[in-house]
Amino acid sequence: MKLKIATPAIVAALGLCAFVPMGAASAGPTPPALNPCAFGRAEIATALGMEVKLNEAADMKTPGGRDVGCIYSFTSTSLVLSLRLIWPAPPAAPSAKSGKREHGVRAIVGDPDDAAWKVSGAGDEQRVDLTYTRAGVAVHLSAYGTTFDVTDFQQRLLNLRRVP
Repeated sequence: MKLKIATPAIVAALGLCAFVPMGAASAGPTPPALNPCAFGRAEIATALGMEVKLNEAADMKTPGGRDVGCIYSFTSTSLVLSLRLIWPAPPAAPSAKSGKREHGVRAIVGDPDDAAWKVSGAGDEQRVDLTYTRAGVAVHLSAYGTTFDVTDFQQRLLNLRRVP
């Protein structure tokens, strides 16, 4: 029986497989599938009750990944909504794996995407951050700017569909 030598293309493909986590092919979207402005203007208006004046996209490709985002500004307010999607999601910090989180970050108990809140600022510079990981993508949704009812706005952010 003769043993065949693998071609360079097969060797290269096998080498790449060593860097792809198990199950990555079925884990979710690929970098080209990410949409920086994943929420449409009408969707934002319905969920947040505010009319979008402008949305600006940003897109950064990295070797083997992508970091995209969108900033939404609104009419009649200086409030800004920021959406950031990072693929693949960075590994969780050891403290997050043990259930401990960064100071001020509160887990949303029972959330299927391991979502968490962070509320900061006071007066005219409030900020609400909702973070979660879905389908291998780290999602950061932040609202900041003028004074607003934090509890009400947290509920409005939860009314947005989960992306990707």
